[in-house]
Amino acid sequence: MDQLQVRMLMIDELHNITRLPPRAQRDRLLLLKSLSNRLRLPIVAAGTRDAEVALKTDEQTANRFEPFVLPRWRLNQEFRSFVASYERLLPLPEPSNLADREPLTTLFNVSEGTIGRVVRVLQRATEAAIAGGKPRIDLALIEAAAKLPYGKERRAAGL
Repeated sequence: MDQLQVRMLMIDELHNITRLPPRAQRDRLLLLKSLSNRLRLPIVAAGTRDAEVALKTDEQTANRFEPFVLPRWRLNQEFRSFVASYERLLPLPEPSNLADREPLTTLFNVSEGTIGRVVRVLQRATEAAIAGGKPRIDLALIEAAAKLPYGKERRAAGL
């Protein structure tokens, strides 16, 4: 990491540590402490509230990570800009105009204001559009994608 001149280590999906047995969780937290000591780099760990709970199980690890909760989106120009930027990344032949009032409002309502949910809904709607031979995402695809289980609901359904 020194040779690469790494200036920050980012760990995503840290909440998945809670799926491990207690001993394995402790081992991962010990690894985080060790990395922090050896690398002397800032470490950013991202995840759901379960990540914060996992970090708090060890006092030394908890002291190394200060929680910062991202606020939910609001239906405003920032959200519109995010959706418009994300739409440009979608592999569809025609623009879906997701930043227009009706699709934007629908996407906001079904996403519960979280970035992860917005992305999941758009990914699933894109997959459905491609599978169905549609050149763009429409309201029906957004609504159908939003009804698919995700997160804990998905795991509970065995998906």
